[in-house]
Amino acid sequence: MPSVSPYSPLVIRRAQLRALGLSTMDSFLDRLAVHVARVFPGHAQFVHGRRGRLFLQRCVARARAYGLADEHSIALFTDLAVALGESFDDAPPHAWMRALLADSGLGASAKMFLVYKDLPERCPGAPLPPPPGSDEDDESSGIGIEAAVPRSREPLWWGEAAP
Repeated sequence: MPSVSPYSPLVIRRAQLRALGLSTMDSFLDRLAVHVARVFPGHAQFVHGRRGRLFLQRCVARARAYGLADEHSIALFTDLAVALGESFDDAPPHAWMRALLADSGLGASAKMFLVYKDLPERCPGAPLPPPPGSDEDDESSGIGIEAAVPRSREPLWWGEAAP
């Protein structure tokens, strides 16, 4: 039997790397769902369901398209998508956010800091409600909260008191 040197190179095959990557993404999506459920308790059932998982995957992809790669920045981006609608960054009232997110001269933390710094003034009101219906009732791919919802004068979702 040939002996293996302790200095032999470790070989990791492509399939193994893919499996590790999928496992890491699944783990992150689980943590992201817990985070969203904690910040937005009314969305807990949704984000832990099949449609919610797809929503979170789309949020991660959209965040990465803006150069947001760390978990904290992606979680903050996802919070915006939950509160303002999945395509919040495409909505004309939020063009200022899109401009900041797309600024290649800013790092991920700076982008999110600047967005959240101006958020109370530019987006007053409570977050949008969770999508109606159970996970099995609706086969649509969206979160279902894009429609305009009248803003209440309840405490703001980012923790400040309403005026």
